[in-house]
Amino acid sequence: MTHYALELIDHIEQHNGSGQLLAELYADENFSSGWREHQQQPAAINSNITIEGGEDE
Repeated sequence: MTHYALELIDHIEQHNGSGQLLAELYADENFSSGWREHQQQPAAINSNITIEGGEDE
């Protein structure tokens, strides 16, 4: 895991109050594949964002 990926895990741990394992599971479920190998934050222009409607819509 890269330094950047470890920083992401630390951030998740701090804000969710979870341990490293739960933070990694969260990242696996919510980040793009290969997040563990990223050296830096991906450019937003290359991101694929999907917004799904909820029950309110």
